[in-house]
Amino acid sequence: MDNGYNPALFSARLREIRTAKNMTQKELAAHLGCRSGTVNNWEHMFPNISLYYFVRVAEVLGVSLEELAGLK
Repeated sequence: MDNGYNPALFSARLREIRTAKNMTQKELAAHLGCRSGTVNNWEHMFPNISLYYFVRVAEVLGVSLEELAGLK
């Protein structure tokens, strides 16, 4: 079953939205309570993200879950 989630698209959208908000990886990580290396991994190599952080990233960046996932 295809749920429409594309990890590579998520990584690109995260980077695109974060930079459009003039936020560094370190600043986003501070808001989320994680390491900047974790944010870097989400954006580049390992876009596996827990549901908790997926929701928190969307909240911090002020976007919908669909927008963050690249479904909208």
